[in-house]
Amino acid sequence: MKKISYLVLAAIMGGAIASGFNYLLLPKAQTQNLVQETANMPVQTTSSNVFMASEAVDFRDAAEKSVHAVVHIKSAAIVNKLIYGYRKYYDPLEELLGIDRGYYLREPQNKQETQLSTGSGVIISADGYIVTNNHVIEDADELEVVTNHNQIFKATVIGTDPSTDIAVLKIEGKNMPYLEFTNSDNISIGEWVLAVGNPFNLSSTVTAGIVSAKARNINILKERTAIESFIQTDAAVNPGNSGGALVNLEGKLIGINTAIASPTGAFAGYSFAVPSNMVQKVAEDLIKFGVVQRAFLGIQLGEINADVAKELGVEITQGIYIEEVLSGGAAEVSGLKKKDIITKINNTEIKTQAQLLEKLSSFRPGDNINISIIRNANAMSLEVKLRNSQGTTEIVKNEGEYILQQLGLEIEELSNEEKAKYSINSGVVVKKIGTGLVQKSTKMKEGFIILTANGKSVKNEKQFLDILNNSAGGLLLEGYYPGYYGKYYYAVELKK
Repeated sequence: MKKISYLVLAAIMGGAIASGFNYLLLPKAQTQNLVQETANMPVQTTSSNVFMASEAVDFRDAAEKSVHAVVHIKSAAIVNKLIYGYRKYYDPLEELLGIDRGYYLREPQNKQETQLSTGSGVIISADGYIVTNNHVIEDADELEVVTNHNQIFKATVIGTDPSTDIAVLKIEGKNMPYLEFTNSDNISIGEWVLAVGNPFNLSSTVTAGIVSAKARNINILKERTAIESFIQTDAAVNPGNSGGALVNLEGKLIGINTAIASPTGAFAGYSFAVPSNMVQKVAEDLIKFGVVQRAFLGIQLGEINADVAKELGVEITQGIYIEEVLSGGAAEVSGLKKKDIITKINNTEIKTQAQLLEKLSSFRPGDNINISIIRNANAMSLEVKLRNSQGTTEIVKNEGEYILQQLGLEIEELSNEEKAKYSINSGVVVKKIGTGLVQKSTKMKEGFIILTANGKSVKNEKQFLDILNNSAGGLLLEGYYPGYYGKYYYAVELKK
């Protein structure tokens, strides 16, 4: 028994010594693995709900609803180009004498090319109305819409609004799958969203992310009357996604994907969408009136910082205040004053200029709104009846036509034959100059061909009116006179 006991004791001691050496001699990586495995072992706690698994987020229903209502838009623009050819001089005598006079320029030839681009769109009604970005269809001569089921339609442009980068198209479809709008004011930062579109020509692509900010102004729209109040998300959006849908987990439309922040041109972490409330209002106006009914307060705004807060005698350091009240505008008539701090519109909190412009974009001239303000450290509210850019409360039929009358111009579209003859891609010709701003402030002559207005290409009369409709303050016209060398520029101050 003593011998057996000694053997058992020796075996135990030997095992312990071996384990000790094994631990000391283990490679570092193996030691870390052991520690990691120990850390991942299940544990217990006296609290019964600490480790309760949360319900997994399911995107399938939202993806199924939205993917069939998002379409692939293919646009084609016909571009006229002058092709210069060269021909070598040939003279047998010169060749015999070894004289080489080089090449001479042949008569330039006009060549038409078709430029193709693609984007996305969202069907918003069973009878085929589609919303997309204005930059997706701008300058297009032909538009083709391809559905998720590979149906192909020709599309017509109902209206455009460069100030919000929204456009409305129409296809001749019936019982089309479509997305319902939802109130974009109700979305929250951190909420799950899906971006649906056709990036890099990959049709019906769905990506997921969260809302990372609201009312974001990124200064991407160059219109004088631009309204930027984007929903910012980290859902992956790439070239081709423009005009596609941003939807919530119910599969309802909360925005139209429009832009990305990227140093490379591809997705780099953040994307931006026009809020659905703005999209819905713009689309309804374009369908019903042909032009967006934009409501104005008649004020110039400033943003509050620490210095401004000290000057105004308030403790808040974030918000907006009235720098100037324009004469005859809705604000003056309603009693708003310089240095009033705007805090709410119809109980919606307002802290930035982008938020105020977004909220105003949902109203029309003649609508009454309630504005909460702080004046001399006292809170109060006023009812304001909004007005249009002409200072009235009436619905504007076509503001572009109103401005054209102010200019005193009668214009006519150029035919394709005339464009080819003059080797230009776009333009409208001034047929008559009557009494108006152009006659008063410029030396423009009849026959002038307008190529661009405020830096934007003028393809036809409708596009020219759209540009006028979104002009504010001034108008710069660029063009030329057939038979004369060089371009001419005319600047006109608008009386809006």
